[in-house]
Amino acid sequence: MRIIVTRPEPDAGLLCRRLRALGHQAVAEPLLTIEARRNVTLPDETPRAVLVTSANAVRAAVATGIAPGLRGVAVFTVGAGSARAARDAGFTSVQSADGDLQKLTTLVCATLRPGEGRLLYLSGATVSGDLGGLLEARGYRVERMVLYDALPATALSAPLRRQIAHGDIDAVLLYSPRTARIWRALVGRGELARQALPLRHVCLSRAVREALLQGAAPFSPRVETAPTPDEAALLDLLGARPA
Repeated sequence: MRIIVTRPEPDAGLLCRRLRALGHQAVAEPLLTIEARRNVTLPDETPRAVLVTSANAVRAAVATGIAPGLRGVAVFTVGAGSARAARDAGFTSVQSADGDLQKLTTLVCATLRPGEGRLLYLSGATVSGDLGGLLEARGYRVERMVLYDALPATALSAPLRRQIAHGDIDAVLLYSPRTARIWRALVGRGELARQALPLRHVCLSRAVREALLQGAAPFSPRVETAPTPDEAALLDLLGARPA
């Protein structure tokens, strides 16, 4: 199968290598570029726990130099990928919700009491969903710390445009609502839109699907949605996991 991977690096490259090892032709076409911010410093108060909804936030914590100051703090992540990144970065107390923001909220509420201290939410400048709001509504004190910017692609690469035009791509993987919106903006008009319609647009979650299908442009692609918002379910749906 010929597959476009739209995740930012380094996740795009890692997933492409995994897919190639399974016999597929994978093309990395990151729709976001991650740039860690400079001059980031930790607050004086040590947080009760750290919240993470993206592996990019963990990598940015390492890049900005704040990770060593947090390694003794419990970390709660939204999924397996961010949990793996946290462990790779040296965090030893890591719990994963293996799902979405609601499941992460439930995990935090089941583990910590609201009055036990401030929660530090490490994130990018743009987030999908309001984790802080969900927890603050339950009495928690949450401080969001922006560590990176995710810069959107302004055009698809010329080689990929040619591959789509020639019918040389079978599927595109979309992992976030923002990348879905970027993809739609880049292919949703003109001749490229018509050429992209036959592609299988495989979405990580319903939120990603909804973002892809929103908009005024007459772009109605083939869309499939993973039954649960995790990579294993997405690859099973794609038919790209070993039996």
